Amino acid sequence: MITTRDIKWLKACVSCAEIFATCAKAQFWCFIIEDNGYGRIIGQGYNGVPAGMKHCIDGGCPRWINKVPHGTPYDYGDGLCYSSHAEVSALAHGDGSRYKGSTLYVNGPPCLTCAKSIAAAGIGRIVCLSQSDRLYTDVTEAFLAAANVELEYVSDLS
Repeated sequence: MITTRDIKWLKACVSCAEIFATCAKAQFWCFIIEDNGYGRIIGQGYNGVPAGMKHCIDGGCPRWINKVPHGTPYDYGDGLCYSSHAEVSALAHGDGSRYKGSTLYVNGPPCLTCAKSIAAAGIGRIVCLSQSDRLYTDVTEAFLAAANVELEYVSDLS
């Protein structure tokens, strides 16, 4: 069940993504929130390249330079992507010892690769904005269900 707190965290994701994300194609932000009654941030991240690399928005992105269409593979060819997704960045820069059963918020559905990392980290719930143009969400949804990770979509933040 989506709560007003869930909506607040998603609004924060949208705002932070607009300010900090460095991907030229899409901007995402992720918060991982400990569900112990206090709602503390235990991880956060945005989609962008590792430290020291040229940011996508500064011309460092082969996907952007090559005008690769949405849905093209990320790991090779013209669609090569150097960025970490917001979810992976949040997991890498957070306190993994506190992830079990926590909630992950992100302003778009996770891809399958991120879903695998989220499940492996012990995250219990994902709340994300729905995106009708996202490809292969059915595969990700099936994986998360099999991994006992609850996935909830929000389509309206008002």
